Amino acid sequence: MTVFTRTVLAAGLPGLDVLHLDTSDHRGIGNVGRLDLVNAWNALRHLVALAGRLLAYRPDVLYLPIAQGRLGYLRDGLFLVLARLARVPAVVHLHGSALRAFHDSTDPVTRAFLSSTLSAVSHAIVLTESLRDQFEPFVPADRIRVVENGVEGPADPATLPHEGLRVGYLGLLAREKGTLALLEASLLVLEARPEVRFAFAGHWYAESDRQAAEAILARRPELAHRVEFPGPLDGEAKERFLASLDLFVFTPLGLEGQPLILLEAMARGLPLAIHPTGGIAETAPETENAVHIPRPEPPAIARAIVDLLGDPHRRRAMGSANRARYLARHTPAACAARLAEVLARAARERETRDSPYRPRSRASPDGIC
Repeated sequence: MTVFTRTVLAAGLPGLDVLHLDTSDHRGIGNVGRLDLVNAWNALRHLVALAGRLLAYRPDVLYLPIAQGRLGYLRDGLFLVLARLARVPAVVHLHGSALRAFHDSTDPVTRAFLSSTLSAVSHAIVLTESLRDQFEPFVPADRIRVVENGVEGPADPATLPHEGLRVGYLGLLAREKGTLALLEASLLVLEARPEVRFAFAGHWYAESDRQAAEAILARRPELAHRVEFPGPLDGEAKERFLASLDLFVFTPLGLEGQPLILLEAMARGLPLAIHPTGGIAETAPETENAVHIPRPEPPAIARAIVDLLGDPHRRRAMGSANRARYLARHTPAACAARLAEVLARAARERETRDSPYRPRSRASPDGIC
C-alpha cells in the first residue's frame, strides 16, 4: 500500500488537490500487523492527526487503503468512524484478496465492527473484477469499482548479457509466498537442465523459513551453487536483476491481490510462470501472458519452468504481450487516472440531494486525505 500510494502521488491525481496523511510503518514489513508500543502510539497520533485535518480542511473525500487483519483494520475502521462523524464520504481501497476470509475467521465483535464501518462507505475499490466479491456482503455492487495497480517501468527494457538461462523470483522470501516450493522445484529443474541458474532476491520474513531453505539445499550440495540469494534489492540493483532474467516465477501459496512485482516483471517484458491465486489470473492471463500452475507444488512448478525454458519463441511472445499489457493498463498515469475518477465521483455525489452527507456551506478545492 505504501508503494502504491507513493506511485499515485508522484503521478498526480488529475483534477484533484491532495492532502496526504502518511500512516505507514517505516520500520519495515516485519512490524506490520503486530501489536507493540510503537504501533499503538502511531495509531493514536494518526487518529488525532486525521481528526484535526477533517476539522481544519473539511475535505470532499477521505481515501483510505484498508488492512485485512484485526489490528490493522481496527485502526482503519476508526478512521472511517471519524469520517462519518465529520460527514466526509470515504472511499476504501483493498490491495489484497483476503477481506472476506478475514471477516469470516475473526471474532464476532470484529466482524460486527467491520460490517458496520464498511456499510457506510461511499465507494469501495478492488484490484480486479474477480475480487468484487470481497466487498459484496458490505457494500452495494454499484458502489464497487475496479482500479488496477500501476508501477514505474523502463522506457526501453534492456536485457543484460548473462551466461546460460536465468530464472528469478523477487519479493518477500517466505513459505507462504511459495519460496520453499520454488526452491525445491529449482533442484528438480537443475537435474534436467544443469546450465540454468536460479536467483531468489528479497529478505527472509522468518528465520525458520531461511533455515528450511538451507536444509533443502543441503540435500543436493552438488546443485546448491547454482542457486543465488542476492538479498533485498531496490532501485538500480532491482532493475539490473530483472534485466538479467529469462523467466520470472511467482507461485504464492496464499491469497494475493495484484502484486506489484508481477507488474514490474511485465513492464520489463518478462515471460511468467505463476500460480493464479486471487487477482493474479486476471493480471496475467493464461497462454498469451503466462503459464498458469494450478497447484504450486514443486513437480508442477518444475515442469512449467522446463517447458518454458525449452521454448524460446514462446518466451519471447509472452514477454512482448506482457510489455504491451503493462503499457495499456498498468502505468502510473493510467492507474492514477482511474483512481481520480472514482474519487471525483464520490466528491460529486456528496453534493447531490440524495447523498447521506451534508454539503459544505463554503467553496473550496476538491481535497483528499
